[in-house]
Amino acid sequence: MTKKEIMIIADYTESTSLTLDELCAICGIPTDLVYEMMEFDIIHPGRAEPEAWEFDLVQLQRAKTAMRLHRDLEVNFAGIALVLQLMEELETLRQHSELLEKHLLKD
Repeated sequence: MTKKEIMIIADYTESTSLTLDELCAICGIPTDLVYEMMEFDIIHPGRAEPEAWEFDLVQLQRAKTAMRLHRDLEVNFAGIALVLQLMEELETLRQHSELLEKHLLKD
């Protein structure tokens, strides 16, 4: 049996925002999983009112990463929240390290 995936190609900019339905379609997930990710602070809509929810590209990437962790590694949503937090901290540390290296090499 072969696995088939649907690829959605779109032109996104930094100001792109997605509705709940668009986020679900791109990630290939039902809305109840988005609600669950929100309960665990994995993703956050840009507005408080459910009818006006907007998700930016950062939230899209977090949702896609969360679903890969959930599907491929069977990590639960509490674990996913922790993994994403640690990934963000690691990226921040890498950025600080690069700045320090540039500063040290400059002198």
